[in-house]
Amino acid sequence: GTKTFRKFYRFQVVPPLTISELTTRAGENSCFVSISVEYNQKGPGSAPVVISEADFLPTQGLVAKRIGKSPIQCEAPTTAAQLLDASGFMTPGAVMRHLFEVSTNDSTLRGIAAGDKLGTCVFTWRKSMGETGTIASSLITCPAALPKLSDPNFVVHRSGLSVDVAAAAEGRKRNPGNRSNLSIQLPITVDPIDPPARVKVGTPTTVEFYVVNHSEDPMTL
Repeated sequence: GTKTFRKFYRFQVVPPLTISELTTRAGENSCFVSISVEYNQKGPGSAPVVISEADFLPTQGLVAKRIGKSPIQCEAPTTAAQLLDASGFMTPGAVMRHLFEVSTNDSTLRGIAAGDKLGTCVFTWRKSMGETGTIASSLITCPAALPKLSDPNFVVHRSGLSVDVAAAAEGRKRNPGNRSNLSIQLPITVDPIDPPARVKVGTPTTVEFYVVNHSEDPMTL
């Protein structure tokens, strides 16, 4: 008789898209997330792809909003360039960039601190023969707002550092031996409460401040 053996084939699957991100603090309650996606298939015979969807999936308690118009959601394109951009068409080596604002509008939360999880960005692509695929970025976190080493006691308002100090103070309770904790380096935080956008010169203005002692010892201000 005749015997046959199954032959197994192995294929190296490489994601056609490369995602990179740059996150910037935008105050105590929000971050700007810039996402770039590159079509990395540059070899001979590489067919173009079309990005059909680009969404940011925030973590629970946060909301994400797109800044500006998405290249693949251009309203009423009229020129040839706008039609091409609205199609999401990407040739090998092409790059698209999207900007999102991730924020919290819950007043009961402390804000967004360094290391907090913001979410992921998900792209859906299609190829010329109808193949579809989805690729997501790695989990994006909020960056730290570090003070200047030349003057560590001077911090710009709405830099987000006060939220980082409060989060570090909570972490110090779980790890008392951490002497490099941010709440030890900056034991006092001072934040204005709803400061006026403009102040007239020579006109008395009342400004309230929220002062917190994050250390374990009483302090005299």
